[in-house]
Amino acid sequence: MNADQTAAEIIAPQKKPSLWKKIKKLSGKKKLLLVAGLCLIFICFYMFFGNKNNADLMVLSVPVTRGDLEVSINLKAPLTGTESAEVVSRLHYEVTDLMVQEGDRVQKNQILAVLDSGRLLAMYLDTCILCPI
Repeated sequence: MNADQTAAEIIAPQKKPSLWKKIKKLSGKKKLLLVAGLCLIFICFYMFFGNKNNADLMVLSVPVTRGDLEVSINLKAPLTGTESAEVVSRLHYEVTDLMVQEGDRVQKNQILAVLDSGRLLAMYLDTCILCPI
């Protein structure tokens, strides 16, 4: 220690040399190794996180054959009819028995209801009696 230094200068923290100054003090071989190492780190970083284009995708190819395409869709949904029909008797007879319920499937010529045949039978008998045979 010099006699010219005061106690404050001795106790005060010394300034650390900057990183750039440390690099300038390195020898030529060490600088070359430092640059090569930084380049290697940059190349590795670019390979893992860099440009990901489609050129390095794996592609699977198979020979094409002629055939039918089968497409099917399975869905569940509530269905409602869009058409309805009102069933009435032209003769205004009373319905005594209903053979089907709402929503049942019916077929052509299927009996849907039975009408009161009492009046119909009476009318038939009246016409037969009046008929001269």
